[in-house]
Amino acid sequence: MQFSETPNPDNLRELAWMQATLLPTSLISALGADYCESVFAYAAGENSERVYTATDDGRLVAGALVTLQPADFARRLFSRTPVISSLARQTLRGNFQVLRKFLGRSEYVSPAPELISLFANSRSKGSGTALLKHVEQSLAREGWPAIRTRTEVHESDGSMVTYYERYGYVVRDQFHAGGRAYAALEKILTSTIVTEDHE
Repeated sequence: MQFSETPNPDNLRELAWMQATLLPTSLISALGADYCESVFAYAAGENSERVYTATDDGRLVAGALVTLQPADFARRLFSRTPVISSLARQTLRGNFQVLRKFLGRSEYVSPAPELISLFANSRSKGSGTALLKHVEQSLAREGWPAIRTRTEVHESDGSMVTYYERYGYVVRDQFHAGGRAYAALEKILTSTIVTEDHE
């Protein structure tokens, strides 16, 4: 598996499709595949954001979006992507859930980079976890002490919270947005620097 922090521009549409398909309840996905593509195009050319990809035999199998400055991420999206027109299209279609997601947020504030999204093709077992480890190692090598993420909490199984906890993340806060429960998690990266395993 090969990892990259500079996605091939030809992969942006495929990244957007993967994000929209594999993470349909995320705020970025809820605004549509075209909006996802505009976010990845913006992030790929911005110093404060990172787009990570994993390929296997030249085929895109996983992607991740990270912001190094989470406190201003929403403001940057509003000023540098077509979020207003995408929100308007969704509300005209009767999708008011998207607007409700903007109303909730975590009170936990951390200067650490934030993993905005992580997604992987289900046919490529372990590619999402491999990319997550790559992202953590990359940030640790740059001197970042921690990484955080937010995920929806499913009352029945808490699957994504459990997934992140398995890899050393700790729940720092829980909050509600759009009638759904979310958890803010964080992982200390100081012990993450190891030689990468390319099995």
